[in-house]
Amino acid sequence: MTPGGRLTIDADRGSIEIRTADRNLVDVKIERKVKKDGKWSVEEVLEDFAITFDHSEDGVTIRAKYDRKNLWRWNRERNRLRIKFLITVLQRYNVDLKTLGAGISVADLEGEVRSQTSGGNLRIGKIKGFVWGQTAGGNIKLEGTEGDADVKTSGGGITIGSVEGTVGAKTAGGSIRIDKAGSVNARTSGGSITVEEVMGNIKAKTAGGSIKTYISRQPEADCSLETAGGNVTAYLLEDIAIDVEARTSGGQVLTEVPIIVQGKISGNRLQGVINGGGPLLKLRAFGGNIHLHKK
Repeated sequence: MTPGGRLTIDADRGSIEIRTADRNLVDVKIERKVKKDGKWSVEEVLEDFAITFDHSEDGVTIRAKYDRKNLWRWNRERNRLRIKFLITVLQRYNVDLKTLGAGISVADLEGEVRSQTSGGNLRIGKIKGFVWGQTAGGNIKLEGTEGDADVKTSGGGITIGSVEGTVGAKTAGGSIRIDKAGSVNARTSGGSITVEEVMGNIKAKTAGGSIKTYISRQPEADCSLETAGGNVTAYLLEDIAIDVEARTSGGQVLTEVPIIVQGKISGNRLQGVINGGGPLLKLRAFGGNIHLHKK
């Protein structure tokens, strides 16, 4: 196998675990288990779920599809079948993974990672490349990447380590936590958002929790932190130059950062400039306080 190739898995069922090794081969192990208590035999259940392989020096493709001709039988018997893909790839390799019924885990590797499941968690290690992940029914954990990351879940939380590029993170049912990123676009309808350090632009919005972040470098574009159900806390590097527009309907705007105030001074509203001004930092808290801190 050639380093830099691609593993593609397109499965109607089964968990996927990707490991890496310092050798020029792709090792494929597939575990299949069928519960014996059912109307049809073990052999018939396995026949309804065909697994095919296609490989070359450039990569490996695995497809695992149920037989549409026997869909009526498969719908009744599929819960008897347990599938697990255990794949070992080269350290420098790309993976494109899709399954409809379980979780996906990917070890540290040098390459692009694309992963999608409708029924499980995504666990991704330290990646040297772009990361894209989506699940409709689980949590997402990414240890980090030297590229960009774009992840989405409809039913869980998102935890991300260090990302050198841009992070896009969206969930409809959990919190978002990011250790460090070049820039951030995060949104959740049901949890808090914490970004320990963003080295540039940030947009964060939640309808059900607080927002906390540290902006460690000068933003190049407008930023916004908005919540309908908690506090907004922003730590700013001392020499950052921005315009500030802060407003809350359920608390106070508090700042320890020197601001040249523009317009009327109010306890729940603040508008002004920091260090001569720059891109806009919009802060909104409909149900909590807004705090600006120096760091």
